Amino acid sequence: HRDLHSFPTRRSSDLTATVNPAAALHLDAGSVAAGKLADMVIVDGNPLERISAAHHVKGVIANGRYYTIEALVKGPSPR
Repeated sequence: HRDLHSFPTRRSSDLTATVNPAAALHLDAGSVAAGKLADMVIVDGNPLERISAAHHVKGVIANGRYYTIEALVKGPSPR
């Protein structure tokens, strides 16, 4: 995330971290829109206002399921 602080605008850092890599890999990914699937990181704060909010992760949505940060840190239950 430190690199994202160096961009002149929040929009340019967002594109660099999301849309541009997806386009380079020829993926239909990197943006949120109706009808698209999305994996997301849920943070405490608004990273559009302060990129440092990206360090305050509360959970993740992956493959349609929500995981709290506590569950992710704990890892899978032993079987």
